[in-house]
Amino acid sequence: MRKLERLTCGLMLLCLFGVLVMPTSSAKGDTTPPEPSTNAASHYCRALLLLGTVPTESRQMLSKPLFEVFGDSSKEEINAAISPLIFQGRHAIRAALHGCEQDVCQFGIDYCDAGQGSAAYHAPLMLELNRLVTLAGVQQAIEGNQQQAMTIFMAALNMGQHMADEPTLIEDLIGIEMMENAYYMLALWGTRCDDQKLIKTAFEELQNSKCKLTPGDMMLAEASILNQQ
Repeated sequence: MRKLERLTCGLMLLCLFGVLVMPTSSAKGDTTPPEPSTNAASHYCRALLLLGTVPTESRQMLSKPLFEVFGDSSKEEINAAISPLIFQGRHAIRAALHGCEQDVCQFGIDYCDAGQGSAAYHAPLMLELNRLVTLAGVQQAIEGNQQQAMTIFMAALNMGQHMADEPTLIEDLIGIEMMENAYYMLALWGTRCDDQKLIKTAFEELQNSKCKLTPGDMMLAEASILNQQ
């Protein structure tokens, strides 16, 4: 637990430094809001900062795979368990979903200089964030908002793909676990959703998904980093 708290603090300091050194507009009095970043990592970093404000005891259920958390619990029991966490993490969820909408995700780490271990600061926290986002989809499904539930599960899947596209093996493995989490909840949702047309839409989106990671891709990416160091 202390290790996770140190990782969260380190990430907060890193993001704060980025804000402090961010160049300001050269036009005095310019109040035009900046364009949202098209780099998913920017939104994920903001989401991780917001996740750090959620009380540690509330985040306990994010420490292991969701299928191990609830077991045979009823919908009412699950909703009662996750509602406080979803409320406390609502801002982190919103920021993460903005990241999921982006096509590109680059955390901007110079692996050649710092080594592949430098990626570890964000990887375990991204897994927690993915589980939180997926729980938001679970809540929507329980409340009968099936379209919104499917959208969130697809977003969680895309978040996993973003991580799996990063160049180190640890990021790839965590990305795969994130996608496994989203696939599991999406499949469970499909068995309980009465809207067959919506299920067909989800299946078609999965078929057209860019999630085509292979173990060979992971090993080649890791080997290229080792060769550069």
